[in-house]
Amino acid sequence: MTSTTSRIEALAIAPQVRAPAVPAPETPPDRTADAARTIWDAARVLAQLERILCSEAFDASARNRAFLRYVVNETLAGRADHIKGYTVAQEVFQRDADFDPQLDPVVRIEASRLRRSLERYYLTAGRHDRLFIDLPKGGYVPKFEQHETDTAGGTWRDAAAPAPHPVLVVRPFETLGAAPEAKQIAPGLADELIGRLAHYDGVTVVAESSAANALVPTPRCGAIGYVLQGTTRRSGRRLRISAQLLDYADGRYLWVRTFDRVASTKDLWALQEDLAGSIANAVAGPDGALATLRPR
Repeated sequence: MTSTTSRIEALAIAPQVRAPAVPAPETPPDRTADAARTIWDAARVLAQLERILCSEAFDASARNRAFLRYVVNETLAGRADHIKGYTVAQEVFQRDADFDPQLDPVVRIEASRLRRSLERYYLTAGRHDRLFIDLPKGGYVPKFEQHETDTAGGTWRDAAAPAPHPVLVVRPFETLGAAPEAKQIAPGLADELIGRLAHYDGVTVVAESSAANALVPTPRCGAIGYVLQGTTRRSGRRLRISAQLLDYADGRYLWVRTFDRVASTKDLWALQEDLAGSIANAVAGPDGALATLRPR
């Protein structure tokens, strides 16, 4: 009896070994809210960037504006680790592949100037902006901060603002082939197009000079830029016009349409007017290409 009791007491005081708990299956984290916030933050950052670039209080040079736009866009695109002095020198300041930051301090110098321009902006016109864009010393990756309370006692101002009208650059149309009749159509078609497009609301129309090969300045302050160009071809009495809409920033083809006509040398102006009217409506009309491409 005594031995049995001792064994029971020993079991009672001995440490009990428990089977390891089976962990509950992990629930995958819901990334929907994070993804939505990332998109929302990116939109707010881009809107704030345009507010800064359009402000008269932001006194940065043209290339430092390009500097700021480049580093912000690269950061939002998830390529912040690629933002180095070497890449900035090549992408923004057009330096060659043999660029040496020790011999050419252009990026460091311009970064200091850009920081001063940002500081002046936020001390003046941007003092009540909710979103702050900064370029911390020691690197070129921008920092974004959203302030929830205004310590200065003012009213916070969000960056949302109406987008300006898109800018449409019209290039002279190119003649394909050697038919002399086709060569008569192209020169006046771009001029006629500019006149027709100017009657449409919601678009700023400018011409590109082919003689001087002059480029119209890149649309600023948030304006979307497009290029309208085209070709003319003739086969017998058939005339085909190809109109092409390109993204001004990177040259991507966004829209292409052909217009076929029966050529007549008796009334060349009427033919140009007819073509210009059809192309202009297809591009800038209520259901045209620009209405489809424009962000809503």
